[in-house]
Amino acid sequence: MLTRSQTKQMINAKTVEIEFKVDIDFDDASNCWRQNKKCLPNGMYKYVCQKIKKNGNKSDAKCGRLCYQNGEFCWAHRNSGTE
Repeated sequence: MLTRSQTKQMINAKTVEIEFKVDIDFDDASNCWRQNKKCLPNGMYKYVCQKIKKNGNKSDAKCGRLCYQNGEFCWAHRNSGTE
């Protein structure tokens, strides 16, 4: 019969043996993160307007202006919502 301290040691030994495979593509992650942002001076970024243009039938035909007060849309589209 095992004592409590021996059981705890066995449990700790089993958890240490577990290895996780980490396969992260940092270049792809960085590109995805930058899709809806513009690069500003001093390494800063700001979100761009996500409003789709009326004449744009492409998926990337978005307004592209800087967002108004950390919102989702620029000054011109601030009241338009997602319509």
